[in-house]
Amino acid sequence: MKSNGVPNLVFARLGRVIVYTMLFGIAVALSACGSDVGSESRAPEQSAHGTGPDLSKSKTGFEKIFEYIPDIAETRETVYVLDIARLAQELGISAPSGEATTAEVIEYQKQIIVQSSRSVGIFPVHENSWLSGFNSYVGEFEETTYDSLGFDARNVEQIAMFGIREPMFREVILGTYSPSATLESLDSCSDCLPHDVLEYAGVNYYAWGDDFASSTKLRFAPPGYDFLGRGGRIFIDDGLVARTLSHEHMHQIIDAVRDVAPSLADDPDYALAISLLAERETVDARITSAQHTPDSAIELMEEAWANGFRREITADELRQQLEATHLLLPFKVAAVGTAFPTSESTLPQTYVVLVHEDERDAQENADRLRSRIELDEYLFPFGTEADEPDMSAQSWSDHLLDYEITVQGRALILRASAEKFGNTLEHSLLRASFFPFGIHALVLTE
Repeated sequence: MKSNGVPNLVFARLGRVIVYTMLFGIAVALSACGSDVGSESRAPEQSAHGTGPDLSKSKTGFEKIFEYIPDIAETRETVYVLDIARLAQELGISAPSGEATTAEVIEYQKQIIVQSSRSVGIFPVHENSWLSGFNSYVGEFEETTYDSLGFDARNVEQIAMFGIREPMFREVILGTYSPSATLESLDSCSDCLPHDVLEYAGVNYYAWGDDFASSTKLRFAPPGYDFLGRGGRIFIDDGLVARTLSHEHMHQIIDAVRDVAPSLADDPDYALAISLLAERETVDARITSAQHTPDSAIELMEEAWANGFRREITADELRQQLEATHLLLPFKVAAVGTAFPTSESTLPQTYVVLVHEDERDAQENADRLRSRIELDEYLFPFGTEADEPDMSAQSWSDHLLDYEITVQGRALILRASAEKFGNTLEHSLLRASFFPFGIHALVLTE
């Protein structure tokens, strides 16, 4: 394996985030059966945007990309959006041109990854963000993707990832994408494995192999086989690319792009949460309609303990501790994002947005959340060999240098700065936002 030059410490952090997400992510199982589709001779040159939402209507990358995320069970459980274009702008890093070499593109990726981690505690890498190139295999397959697919990390602006458990993972990316450029690249690629061009609802997309098929022999094979040797399905439209591992999942995305099925942007609760984060110029967003009670949090911890995490307290002790805290009223949507330091602050700002049924519930939860932060303690219920020995009986306020809770209509907004750099609120408590002692523990409901 070629060395990618990114510090080992950075990728060691990635491993832990992946473990947390895999252990505690909430996913809804879909049928693995593929849809009946037929081969088609035409290539995906037509634009689906003609019948869909206009990109120019949206103010930010977050608002744009949510127009193309289907409103389905998996997306309501977990969506992560990362604004690479804003990260690059804030960090003063220019995206490579179309004439840039592969080495220059890889260096650009490394700079984004390392500097964003150091500046705001955001690690813009995910194992399954395959088409974006922002994954832990930087340098492993870029030499093939630009020549064979016509795009790579230089084209990326915003990334959305959802369906967190394998093999349900999907990604939608906005950027400088062109169906004709991809068609030309594939036609001229002599090393690429053969593909099918399939039609769904008048829109064409590329496919390699059966649904969820993988082979270690095809690992990193051109044009876009991933680290498990999966070709998947790829849809290219003007300014957009999407990848799934099944036809059914690709059809869901195409329906959202064509605006013939609801997207998350069509839901007023999601639209409100995302717009509030966008107003605060966050560079990422984790958003969910799932929420946890003490019972469901304990169920997740039982799963963690069963998977080898060291048990620090019993389930009964954890239940007693959770039930003794200031629990919140149920809410409709929770979103978390981090912004670069403002002119008034030298620390990154983490924002938590809770959207409620009405303003009265938002006001009540503002009072409860203040009490939860100031008065409640929590017990860290598991450990690893890398953990510091004393991880118990900590106050939420111990992690914060400052915080502010406001109510805007039916939305509660928490702004917080961490007590020290490298331990941002999002990273230390909310980064894996579907982890019981992430956002769901902070905003645990009754």
